[in-house]
Amino acid sequence: MNLTLHTSRIIETIRDIEYGTLYIFIYLLFCLISFYKEIFLNSLQNKYLQKIKVKDKYIQCSICLDYFNLDEYAYILKCNHSFHRDCILQWLNIKKTCPLCRIELELNN
Repeated sequence: MNLTLHTSRIIETIRDIEYGTLYIFIYLLFCLISFYKEIFLNSLQNKYLQKIKVKDKYIQCSICLDYFNLDEYAYILKCNHSFHRDCILQWLNIKKTCPLCRIELELNN
């Protein structure tokens, strides 16, 4: 089913729904999308990243180049490049390589 056909069917279905009900429907839909997005990002984190607590104030995220705070968590790929969780998960959502050295990532067993 193509997106246009699917969208038109949704619009036909909700034409007779009251605005309050429609608002609740849209709100629940966005909640559901957010929930599944977080599950997906957590699965990427569990597959590819090692979480470590930063003990050196001179370690920086290889994507945004901000320095980590002491006792903040850094996420390390198998190539030992370190990242903020949100920075690397956005990248891994698109590609399954390290953004710096381009090493191909494999599933952790």
